[in-house]
Amino acid sequence: MRYSLNEIVEITGGNLLQGAATDSRVQLKGLLFCALAGARADGHDFLDEVSQRGASAALIERPVSVSSSAFGLIMVDSTAKALGAIAARYRAALSVT
Repeated sequence: MRYSLNEIVEITGGNLLQGAATDSRVQLKGLLFCALAGARADGHDFLDEVSQRGASAALIERPVSVSSSAFGLIMVDSTAKALGAIAARYRAALSVT
């Protein structure tokens, strides 16, 4: 299922700051990147890379800057919770018959 940026904003309660993948090393073309912070790395540190690799936008939980003004940034309170909200909406859509 595909969601528009506006739908992602609505689902997550986030704010679209600029115009779902969690690993910056995978194919990202057209995907939403979720900047998760972990013990080894913080996805927020890879936003320029993921935008250059074709991601459409990113969920973020702290202010960042990226080189491309065409790369969408959606600010949320928690990227992990926002990713869970998107997954829950997707799962609910699958169970509707």
